Amino acid sequence: MQLIRTSAKAWEDEATKDEPNYDLLIQLDLQFHKSIIRATHNDLVIMLAETVEEMFFQSVTEAHTHSDVIKFGIKGHRRIINALEAHDRNEITDAVSDSLTYWREQFVKNKQGDN
Repeated sequence: MQLIRTSAKAWEDEATKDEPNYDLLIQLDLQFHKSIIRATHNDLVIMLAETVEEMFFQSVTEAHTHSDVIKFGIKGHRRIINALEAHDRNEITDAVSDSLTYWREQFVKNKQGDN
C-alpha cells in the first residue's frame, strides 16, 4: 500500500505545481496505476492490465494538460486509495467505474474535437 500512496503523492505533487511537467505527470499517473495493478500479485492480471494501461495512456496524453482533468485525477486517486485502505470492495468498484466513465467521456470529447 505504501508504494500506491507514494506514487499518488508524487503525481499529486507534480500536478499541483504552477507549471507541471506534463510528460512527467503522465508517467507518474501511469506509475500510480501500475502500483495498484502490481499489488494484485497476479501475473496474468498484471500483464493484461499493463498492456491496456500503456495503450490507454497513449490516447489520453493531451487530456492531462487540462485543469479539470487534473482536479478529477486528484479526487479520483484519493478516492481509490481511501477505498483500498478501507478494504471497501464496493467503493473500489465504484471509484474505478466512475474513473472509466470519466475517461471514456474525455476520449469521446477529444475525438469529436478532432473532426
